[in-house]
Amino acid sequence: MSSRVIDVLSGDIHHVALAGDQLYVDMNITEENMPAGTQLRIGSAG
Repeated sequence: MSSRVIDVLSGDIHHVALAGDQLYVDMNITEENMPAGTQLRIGSAG
């Protein structure tokens, strides 16, 4: 999920944790930049 979207939706940075374990990224995750099926590797996970 985009970190910018969660900032808008949460209204308060302290409410972000209520969404559970999520990966928040600050990058272009639009369909044009990351089409369906795109896989990301974060650290040694993948």
